[in-house]
Amino acid sequence: MKLETHGKFPKLIERYLYCARCMGEGRTGVGSQSLEVGLTQVGLQVWCARHKMNIVHFEWGLQELPECAMCKAGVPHEHR
Repeated sequence: MKLETHGKFPKLIERYLYCARCMGEGRTGVGSQSLEVGLTQVGLQVWCARHKMNIVHFEWGLQELPECAMCKAGVPHEHR
């Protein structure tokens, strides 16, 4: 899998992900929920910060994620 981080691609989102609990509270639509998206050790996770629950976790399979460029360069930083 190729991870592309440059801004040269157009927005290709066809369907958005939502938290079921937020939807039940009437929080519908993009921007009305507190979703966090990030890389895990084995894939990509969408997390609802409001309800502190997993929405979905996509696993890459047996492929390893590329090493963090900042870690590799020895730059102090924090993984969140």
